[in-house]
Amino acid sequence: MVIGNLTLATMLSLIFLVTQKVLTIIDREHTLIVYLIVLTLLINALGSCYRGVLQGLLKFKRIALSSILGTVAKFVGIILVLIGFGATGAVAGFLISGMIAVIVLSLSLNLKIRGAGSMDKRVFGFALPAYIGLIAITFVHNVDLVALKLLTGSAMLT
Repeated sequence: MVIGNLTLATMLSLIFLVTQKVLTIIDREHTLIVYLIVLTLLINALGSCYRGVLQGLLKFKRIALSSILGTVAKFVGIILVLIGFGATGAVAGFLISGMIAVIVLSLSLNLKIRGAGSMDKRVFGFALPAYIGLIAITFVHNVDLVALKLLTGSAMLT
């Protein structure tokens, strides 16, 4: 599951990077944001795997703990914005939040890493629809910011 999710996240990240380079949605001044988004996507791909395992094990308290700590960690982004990092700080807050959630989830699982005997191709059939759903929800959640940027052309206002 981890390999499948990370593969899909990598493919989507490459599509996002190529789209950004071709369409220049974000100006050169804010290109760090693009790389932070890619890292956040990869971290969330890993976190969703851990969250799914904990759900299967019925360890809902640990899922709740990671969600609460991840949400509290998003305040780091607000602090970064307030001290002058702007949109980059806000996006960094999402990355930090995802990293804290992954750390809590992985510690909750106490996994021992071992190699897989063979790659089961069926994993992509399950992971792709889930990942597309996650991206669709994230897009709907942030479409107002994208529209604001496209309609006003002002990165500062966005």
